[in-house]
Amino acid sequence: MTRFHFGHGILLALLLWTAGLVVLAALSFQSPVELTERDYYSKELRHQEQIDRELNTAALTAPVALHYSGDSALVTLRFPEEIQNSPVRGTLTFFRPDFAALDTTVSFAATASAAVAVPVNKLHPGNWKVKMNWQSNGKAFYQEQSLIVPRKHAKGA
Repeated sequence: MTRFHFGHGILLALLLWTAGLVVLAALSFQSPVELTERDYYSKELRHQEQIDRELNTAALTAPVALHYSGDSALVTLRFPEEIQNSPVRGTLTFFRPDFAALDTTVSFAATASAAVAVPVNKLHPGNWKVKMNWQSNGKAFYQEQSLIVPRKHAKGA
């Protein structure tokens, strides 16, 4: 019978280390990889347009006010004074940072209105980032705002 000496210990340590690496590699290939944007490359190419939309929004007298009403499942947008008498059309993208499958986009349009009500009856409870893109008076605008949907007002609660 052979004795256990330091050579066996080094071999055992290397085998355990290799087995650990193999297990970690297998686990990493099984976990889903969710990108924040599916078409991030084309969006990067249009980045200057995004900067221009944000500068147009910064030049407004006030940002767009967003209010969520869970009882009626509506998001109400209140536009600043300089946009209130102009037709407005755009999209609201509800971005869920922790689960991309819940992301949704809703279109809206209004004519000479100070506020727009958008139905959003499928929002699950949690933290959302609302990305507002809209056009008015021949200019494009963009604004982001956080929205927290409480459990008691969410779908299925």
